[in-house]
Amino acid sequence: MKKQSTVNVAGIVNRSKFKIHRHLKKVGWYDVSAEQDSFARASCRQLIARYTAGVAGEFQAWLGIAYAYARHEDAQRALKNNLRCELGQDHIGMLYKFARQVGAYPTPDHRRYVEEHIKRLRLLFADTLNVGLAGLTVLTVLETASQVFIPVLADVAKSLGAKDLTYTNVHGEADAPHSNAFMHALVHESREGYDNPTAIISDASAFATDYVISLFAD
Repeated sequence: MKKQSTVNVAGIVNRSKFKIHRHLKKVGWYDVSAEQDSFARASCRQLIARYTAGVAGEFQAWLGIAYAYARHEDAQRALKNNLRCELGQDHIGMLYKFARQVGAYPTPDHRRYVEEHIKRLRLLFADTLNVGLAGLTVLTVLETASQVFIPVLADVAKSLGAKDLTYTNVHGEADAPHSNAFMHALVHESREGYDNPTAIISDASAFATDYVISLFAD
């Protein structure tokens, strides 16, 4: 019987989280304040609009695809629970409301920007042989890294005068347990007979990291 290889899941995912944190710090998103000129305010609106265009609808679709192809019952359970939370609380509507209140509803230009940066992820989620593991990796990176980028979204929105922070408050509370559940599920999914699971997880993690960085570009 072939011995199962051990994948350093936490190490790979946490490196992605650190890379995203480093990018946010480098481009100055941690230093946003209410005292901004019109150019800075426009950049803040662009950030929220790009994020909204890049996450609303996509995240739930990715959950559904990964759930359909996940092999381990813990992975299936974590994905199903997260999808039920997303649908039951209408996270898409919550995000659009969050963006609309600060004049950051996505325009066709924002959606075209996202389309240019989402291509690798679309191909990843179309690879039905590996998407159970690769898709779960992408979602684990997003849930884990949200602990650094959701507070940034909240601060940017507040700098634009936002009063309703339901979206960022809900995700700030929920994403740590979701991240833990996904990390646990990813360890089990990596042992489900995929060819070279380390490469699958590493590539998917890199794709997810680059995508988040593109949404938070200056």
